[in-house]
Amino acid sequence: MLKIQSSYPIDPSSINKLEQKTLKKTETTAPFDENKLQIMSPEEEQKQRYLQANIHQSTVIEHNGKVIASFGENGWRSFQNNNDFNASYTNMTDTQVIKALKDKYGAALSVKTYPEGQGPTRADIHEQIHGEKLSFVDNRV
Repeated sequence: MLKIQSSYPIDPSSINKLEQKTLKKTETTAPFDENKLQIMSPEEEQKQRYLQANIHQSTVIEHNGKVIASFGENGWRSFQNNNDFNASYTNMTDTQVIKALKDKYGAALSVKTYPEGQGPTRADIHEQIHGEKLSFVDNRV
């Protein structure tokens, strides 16, 4: 017996059934090759890290003086704690996300916005949060 929690009645006979004969066993034809996972050269990867670390942040959001989020000029949003992120934010504008955070934190929330190219970089935000430079950008390859 099919049990579905729904307020709409469902006739089990109307559900398409997968017959056993339609299932096929598939096997991997080639052995795993970890070299195929590398889509960038070490130099390209380093360049990408450098570019990402130097993206200016157009908005920096602080709670009680500590950075909890920043919005990059490239559209990326970074939240420092999962408690400050809500999956519904992905469908919201920056203004709506800020309003939701203001509703949550009230007067303890501070929002700083910057003209294009004048905000802190992602690396600057990292240093402000963690008290150290984003060293992997230059050292890890």
